[in-house]
Amino acid sequence: MEDEQSTCVGPSSTRNGGHSPLDRSLQSTNKDQDYFDLPLPVEVEGSKEPPSSDPIWSILPSYWMYTASIQRNLSVPDQDNDDEPPIYERSNPASVVSLSTESNELPPTPGTSLLAATASASTPATPHSDFILADENTSSWQETILDNVHKLKQLTHTDNAASNAVDIKVFFTEEVCKKGEKPTLIDPLIFEYKEGDYLNGYITIKNNSNEPIPFEMLYLMFEGKIMVRNCKNAADRTPVVLSKFLEMFDFSASWNEANINRLITENPAISDDSVIDPLDNTVCCFNCDKRMHPGVVYKRFFTFKIPKNLLDSECNEHNLQLHVEMPPSLGDCTFERNSANAIKIRDLSMIDTAVSYAVLVRFIGRKSKYKVDPNLFSDKDTILVNSKGDEYIILKEVLGNIRILQQSKRVTKTKQMECKILQDNLINRVREKIETGHKLLKLIRENDSCSAFELSKRICQKELEFAKMKQAYVRKIDAIASTSRYEQPTSIEIVTPLVKRSLTGAQKAIGTLKLSTPLTRYLVDYIPPLRFRDKPISEQQHNSWILNIPLDLTCLLPDNADKSGKIPIEIKRISAEFVVTTIRSDKYAIPIEFGHDLIYNKKVDNNTFFDQDTFTNNVVKPMKANMNELTRIFKELGPENFQLEKQLVEDLASVACLKEKSLNLHIHNIKLQDRHTNEMYPREDPKSTLLIAWRADKGGRSYTKKINLMVDLTSMALKDVSQKEASQAKAAYDDFCLVPNFQSCFLGRWYQVRIHVLLSNNKYVYVKVPVSVDKS
Repeated sequence: MEDEQSTCVGPSSTRNGGHSPLDRSLQSTNKDQDYFDLPLPVEVEGSKEPPSSDPIWSILPSYWMYTASIQRNLSVPDQDNDDEPPIYERSNPASVVSLSTESNELPPTPGTSLLAATASASTPATPHSDFILADENTSSWQETILDNVHKLKQLTHTDNAASNAVDIKVFFTEEVCKKGEKPTLIDPLIFEYKEGDYLNGYITIKNNSNEPIPFEMLYLMFEGKIMVRNCKNAADRTPVVLSKFLEMFDFSASWNEANINRLITENPAISDDSVIDPLDNTVCCFNCDKRMHPGVVYKRFFTFKIPKNLLDSECNEHNLQLHVEMPPSLGDCTFERNSANAIKIRDLSMIDTAVSYAVLVRFIGRKSKYKVDPNLFSDKDTILVNSKGDEYIILKEVLGNIRILQQSKRVTKTKQMECKILQDNLINRVREKIETGHKLLKLIRENDSCSAFELSKRICQKELEFAKMKQAYVRKIDAIASTSRYEQPTSIEIVTPLVKRSLTGAQKAIGTLKLSTPLTRYLVDYIPPLRFRDKPISEQQHNSWILNIPLDLTCLLPDNADKSGKIPIEIKRISAEFVVTTIRSDKYAIPIEFGHDLIYNKKVDNNTFFDQDTFTNNVVKPMKANMNELTRIFKELGPENFQLEKQLVEDLASVACLKEKSLNLHIHNIKLQDRHTNEMYPREDPKSTLLIAWRADKGGRSYTKKINLMVDLTSMALKDVSQKEASQAKAAYDDFCLVPNFQSCFLGRWYQVRIHVLLSNNKYVYVKVPVSVDKS
């Protein structure tokens, strides 16, 4: 992974609910104090080929190398005679506790009091509830700004004169740009990029005002992020939740005081002529005064290589393999809303959620320099200030969006077993904690204070031992997988009792119906939307959307049944839906990787029209019940008797508060095949399931129907589309975009075919088979 990570030079970004640099320094000194002492919450394609030769650096400088050597430790004085920054007064000193954490519902760690003391001693007075200090007299002030850049106020989409005077344009090119050579421009919105592809291009910056415009930082970077928009206010461009999982900086394109040679052929010597591009007379660098001068067109070249994986630090808490893979572009991205030729991509995401990638240009400056309307922003927002109390603000930000879909990675049996182990581990830890709490409550109620004290002491010691063990923990999945406990099933079986009701309401068992199908993950080829296709759909791709699902229906009769050979039940109809499921965590990283067999086909009451075998019912609700019970115990015992490990609480809160969106697409073209006779029956024929005969075994107590279900996914449509309309419509892959399955720390997507079997007693039996969208 050395080559892929060489260009991933940015720091691991601060996710929602993450930590500032001050938080991280405190973490390093409090590793053993990883538990809580306050109450819990109750509710908690057509891509461009890389160039044959690589003219750019094979390894770009890391962010930490940049801050340690290239970046200079200096004080930044005022460079003009503008008015002094505003002086703030603190109205509530205690509010500084929430210095760098967002409205955290979970209780703080024991380091919080130290955090508050440090903040009160080093931050300027302010009436805001949240403020962060970026002291330019230190070497880490830029890092502090970058870690919290998603909290800065934004002038880009306002009427601010300074922001509107800055004109920034992003251009993408085929090859690496060089001064004096005319580039070949490309439209990135017709390509689907993948790992290893290069993003080449340049930006132009012009100050259209009559006065110089100062700035503190200019960064040109390649970003990947998960955004959740404010659906209640369509005009609000600020994401409600922002998780940046990828930050790659091009330091040669960003402003810095050192000369970084971008190309192997570049001459390190700087002269007056070398900063001018003779092709268009643009200026290729900024002066050290950090001002955009009027009438000057600045140009900066950039080159990025899309990495194969994210940095391991993106999933520090849980070290999950799937969470460091690049998620696909998903949802209503910015360029789809703003592009003049926008074509809506129907990828069936949550309406307010998007995964987007972009080359981003961002100017950051001091608020006092830009004559900002004091009524433009709320005083309740988090602010980031320097040592003089002057607030940092985003002057201008421009995106050049692109679409990325990585190659799919196959899920192995070992990975499925690992998912099972991790999920069982989380559930068992929560249950053990609840059982311990119940025992402690019982001892206290029995006035056995001595035993209660010893049990409480063992709890504290066990939590500390677990935290230490976790740091040195090395998984041995292969060894554990060899045990029978984690043996993988080979089929999916759904068993439904058959009962007969008398006029008096009494029930009599008349048999059992078993529906089974092999546990197979069906692969469907990824087909890009029409705008991204560079060639017609092949026959192989089309055929991958037609699934052949074998079904075995077995009717078992009781020993006391008559020997007339009459089957007590019949199959009236078999239908199928394609289910698209998206999950999202709004605050804490998802602690486990969900597998299909760990979620669905559970033993629940499916004898109604509404399927109860869902992700919310099987995963979220049980975890929420455990969380509420643990909260009740914690409140009753108090923190002095019942301490909780921080990571366990966050993991529990994450799963208990997951949001799910499942969209069911009705599959119109279904055929049934009798596996004994090979006869094919269209599903539209109401007698198709009756024509497939039951076959008795030798004992006469068991009857079986063996059916092949031919499911044509190209015929799937929304439920409000009739079968006639669906038959006349275009293929589903021309109407919908199914991105490959993925799961990150905060977002996940998977698919399944849900098969409905309607019995003659008007009861339903459901079975779900996993489907993976494969991009190879």
